[in-house]
Amino acid sequence: MAKNILIVEDNDDLRENISEILELAGFDVVTAVDGIEGLKAMHTSSPDLVICDIMMPKLDGYGVLKAMKSNPRLSHLPLIFLTAKAEKEDFRSGMNLGAVDYLTKPFDAAELIEVVQVRLSQSNPVAAQDHPQQGFNIAPGNFFTSIWNQEKYNHCEHRVFPKKSVIYQYDTNTRFVYFVASGCIKASKTTDNGRELIIDMFVAGDMFGYDDVLMQSRHDVTCQTIMDSVIVLLPIDEFKREMSHPPFVKALLSYQMSRARAMSHRMPWLGLSSLRKKVAESLIYLMGLQHGSDLSIMREDLAALAGVAKESLSRTLTDFKDEGLITTQDHQIQLLKIDKLLSMPD
Repeated sequence: MAKNILIVEDNDDLRENISEILELAGFDVVTAVDGIEGLKAMHTSSPDLVICDIMMPKLDGYGVLKAMKSNPRLSHLPLIFLTAKAEKEDFRSGMNLGAVDYLTKPFDAAELIEVVQVRLSQSNPVAAQDHPQQGFNIAPGNFFTSIWNQEKYNHCEHRVFPKKSVIYQYDTNTRFVYFVASGCIKASKTTDNGRELIIDMFVAGDMFGYDDVLMQSRHDVTCQTIMDSVIVLLPIDEFKREMSHPPFVKALLSYQMSRARAMSHRMPWLGLSSLRKKVAESLIYLMGLQHGSDLSIMREDLAALAGVAKESLSRTLTDFKDEGLITTQDHQIQLLKIDKLLSMPD
């Protein structure tokens, strides 16, 4: 099967030129005209590699890569930057964020194809095999249902959980492993002083609760919906049977590694960052999860995600709105100046 390449480039002529070269070389190509559209395409087309310009409107290449690294289902994707500049600072910034290579414009067809082929051969072979198989009506990016047939997936109970529903409480016995068919789930803990802290979030295609089964322990977090959600319930005995199949174990390992990688990018700003930085980084993190600049989240949940008091969050959002960085309405937040949020000082 031909490898799928996503090209994120705002210049029409260059985007079409790269697309034509790669298609003639036997690759399947998907294109996007800016960073926001690129993130959306990653969720719908399941690319094997991303080629992304750095200087773009709405969301630049660095913002795209940062959003990818914040999303466990995208963090494994190799990304090659396109840049018209060859200064060392650009290379250093991109590599520090996790880019795998650079192409400096202008470049010829042979150079483009060589870099793509090399980086595809060096990408994680486990992650590359975990895309949903053709013909399965499965949420994009799901590492687990991609190795099941549709009949088996449909056989599991699909349960609707309205917004703010508790799926399971901290320190309760495990009964199921959970797949997110649609919606968004928060995993949180309560501090000694009664403050909630969101330590993880799950969206369509994610799986949760399996770590407690593997550890043979009670749940160590509380999981609750932040919007209406559909959850697929896999009984523990069925999950344990799946663990006897090497493809499932391989997919699980890949999933754990990608979530750990994404968490490693999130941890620094949970600790020593300023209030404004924590809120800005939380908005970028949500943008990666919800793959768009229009975010849906309640203020108390956003405060718990950022690890700040709700009053402090409200003041910061008001400041961001006054500065033209965002707009807000009810539980909706639209990011207007993503580059400014990305470069928020510590």
